[in-house]
Amino acid sequence: LAESDHEKMSNLQAELDELRDASEDNRIELRDLRKQLWEAKQAAGEANDLKVELAQAKYAFDEYKRTQTATASEEDQKTIEKLRSDLRARDAAINDLETSTKTANQEQ
Repeated sequence: LAESDHEKMSNLQAELDELRDASEDNRIELRDLRKQLWEAKQAAGEANDLKVELAQAKYAFDEYKRTQTATASEEDQKTIEKLRSDLRARDAAINDLETSTKTANQEQ
């Protein structure tokens, strides 16, 4: 009977060791997932900030177009092209952030 008890204790100790290992693995995975979630939230916040800036730039551009005279000067044309370039750059940045956010969310 004592030998049987000793064997049961050994088996229980082995199970306990396995559970501890699994627990540690789960803790590590949970920490990694939390880090990925934090990064995804930051990227989403940055994308939102860029969307607000883009909306402001588009509004400013529309106002400029609305108030400019029919014959724009060379300086006006440069300003218009700069605004268009800024809008394209911000659109690209938003798309990049949204793509990276979607990719990060899909990996989870």
